[in-house]
Amino acid sequence: MGLLEGTEKAAFESHLASCPVCSAEVRGAGVLELALAAATPQVTARASLRDRILREAAQSEPEIRIHRAAEAEWERTPFPGVLQRVLSYDRVTGSRVTMVKISPGAHYPAHEHASDEHCYVIEGDLQFEDHALQAGDYEIAGKESRHSAITSRNGCTALIIHNRRDRFLKS
Repeated sequence: MGLLEGTEKAAFESHLASCPVCSAEVRGAGVLELALAAATPQVTARASLRDRILREAAQSEPEIRIHRAAEAEWERTPFPGVLQRVLSYDRVTGSRVTMVKISPGAHYPAHEHASDEHCYVIEGDLQFEDHALQAGDYEIAGKESRHSAITSRNGCTALIIHNRRDRFLKS
């Protein structure tokens, strides 16, 4: 449609020449789509908006994503002795799939769930105020339910599906 210039145009054309999937998509664009695009008034967006859109598009997850255990990059959390590895994140719903490692004696604060939370203990133990989970145990905590502070006697690795909108409770 002639909307790209300079290095962007050259990179786009180079990609089309080497990617049969994208090349077929461009060839398949019908006359109607091109006519609609041509009829749309041209608006110049702020450079910051364009940069933000391109940055977010570059960060979007592919349809299939593999996380290799040997390549695990664990991140610190604000809670000493608690590490996380975010495997998947949905920006729209706030849903996250996270691996969590809790060192023996470390604490994770009490919290309220913004949506259902699923927890599968892979190894070790999780100690809540009123119950404990061991390796192989699975727990689902419903939306708006609350967990007490959590600790681990022997350390723990767990897979948790939760929501970034979960709210920490004051102790």
